[in-house]
Amino acid sequence: GMAADATPTAGFVIKLSAPDGTRHYVNVCSHPVIERPLDPQDRQVDDAHLRTRGLENLRVPLLTGLARTVVLPGGEGEEAVCIDVVFSQAILEVALAGVNDEVPDDGKPRVKKAVGRNGDIDPDLAKFVRVRLIELALKNAEEDLGYRLGRNFTLPRGVTYRGGVNGG
Repeated sequence: GMAADATPTAGFVIKLSAPDGTRHYVNVCSHPVIERPLDPQDRQVDDAHLRTRGLENLRVPLLTGLARTVVLPGGEGEEAVCIDVVFSQAILEVALAGVNDEVPDDGKPRVKKAVGRNGDIDPDLAKFVRVRLIELALKNAEEDLGYRLGRNFTLPRGVTYRGGVNGG
């Protein structure tokens, strides 16, 4: 049914705090219904373009999910606001190339050889794409939330999603 189809595929998580100190997790995810980035003529670009030129001069379709407050595991009862920002699968694949599951908390991924599904992707390109997705995700999350989050974020190591239903 629709519920199962609506589940996005986890990508990476942006962790940051609102000005009042509330912890926020912005989940950068993908879903097949989100169309690929569009060129200035509004044509969807193919994998080859994304893997060689990234998001330069492209419009990036996305969907922002509903923000929800979850109690973080660990017994402190601390609450966090979680929000999903969903992109095309094609672009998330480029963004995740070259990042192994250990993204240090300083946000500077340790790069292994960047191998995407269709061969190599330049690690610098993957990083540019990641930075752009973070920018877009935070801007859209802020618009939905109605307040600033700032840009003092970390990318928690080995975490692909936060605040799922029943720990999922």
